[in-house]
Amino acid sequence: MTVKMECRTHGTRGDMQPGSGHGTRVSEAKRQVATNVTGMPHEPELHADAPSSVASVDVAPPRAGRLRRNVRRKSQSAAGSRDSRVRRVFLWLYLVTAIIVALGVLLQAFSIAAYIRGAGQDALDMHSTGGFMTHNVEIVVFLAALVGYWGTWTRVGLALLLPVIGTAQILMIGDTDTTGGWINGLHGLFALVVLLLAVVLAQEGMRSLRRDAEENWSPATPPSSAA
Repeated sequence: MTVKMECRTHGTRGDMQPGSGHGTRVSEAKRQVATNVTGMPHEPELHADAPSSVASVDVAPPRAGRLRRNVRRKSQSAAGSRDSRVRRVFLWLYLVTAIIVALGVLLQAFSIAAYIRGAGQDALDMHSTGGFMTHNVEIVVFLAALVGYWGTWTRVGLALLLPVIGTAQILMIGDTDTTGGWINGLHGLFALVVLLLAVVLAQEGMRSLRRDAEENWSPATPPSSAA
């Protein structure tokens, strides 16, 4: 009811003259009517031909792309660091086991010489037990090289020679309960080959660890001197 009365009142006023004042009063009446109907002040409508005051902004995702690249780079760096630590552990195992093989061959030579010169059964048992343990360590050298030098198949193949020659050395002893021959002399000769090969592998392991340490070592930045 209030809407109709106000509209009728504004529509029948005889003192309204066409012009700017009449248009202003009509606009005010429209806003008042809209306020009474909706309870909210009426906002003027924007015409289609009116210039827009808000410029369009292109929201491009370069920041998201950089974030994904940074995350990928960090994950690759973390994976590379983890692989480097694992490789270094197996290189240390490779070095230590190669040294153990070299010492084991020396122990075998010492014990068999002592047995020949009358040291007794204990010296022979030391020779047999030492030979068995040394051969098992030769296999560990190869397995450590397989992980530490994965992809560098020349070094892996060189480490594989150690248990292969060690196995041949054990077979060359023959049956000790019967009289042997010249062929059994290869048992001692192959022991020397195993010794030299173990020394070469140990030296290669030390060089690899040294190179790995130099690549991963970053010198501290010296403090800047005062001007």
